[in-house]
Amino acid sequence: MKLFNRMALLSAFFLSAFQYDAQAFTQRQLDTAIVANLTETITCRPIDRYIAVSALSECVAKHTAYKSSLYQGYTVVSTSVNSSGGINITGRKDCYRGPGACSENGIIAYRILSAYTCPEPPSKHTIRYERGLDDVLCLKPDYCPPPSDSDIPTFGTGQQRTICFNNPDGTQCEIETDDNGNYSAPSSYGSQEPDQCQSGGGDSG
Repeated sequence: MKLFNRMALLSAFFLSAFQYDAQAFTQRQLDTAIVANLTETITCRPIDRYIAVSALSECVAKHTAYKSSLYQGYTVVSTSVNSSGGINITGRKDCYRGPGACSENGIIAYRILSAYTCPEPPSKHTIRYERGLDDVLCLKPDYCPPPSDSDIPTFGTGQQRTICFNNPDGTQCEIETDDNGNYSAPSSYGSQEPDQCQSGGGDSG
């Protein structure tokens, strides 16, 4: 019986976690989403440990400087990037056969890490949404009532703008109109008039 109860609790936990991860965003959030910022960090191991660099050429330069301190007449003849995350180095060095007569080859391991980030406040696009592989969006919170058949079509003034309605909890429902300023006013607001948007209304980032 205890085992059964434990399994039931675990099942409830994983179901809850799945529902949270797969939460559905509103169409309004998706329509106003922006693409997350992509930053790439390169690390490589030119000697004995990984270091951060700005480009793979910097890895080669550090590797060359290290080899030059060990071998007289060391030079890099060619470099190439392999499919296993390494930089192939073909080098020569002075040896008993003469200047540059001996091979000194190597492989520099490297990693390129990608990170997607959303803007920090005061931007409103702070909700991260991983829509797919290398496809990350930043969404604004949606404090508007769900759409209903009784929403009121409202015609605009010929230009796109942001319409805001105040909520009792201090939040605001932000509605982006179409290019002509038309939108559907949530029926739950009744005769309530739009108010000035907080922080100037629309958020560009």
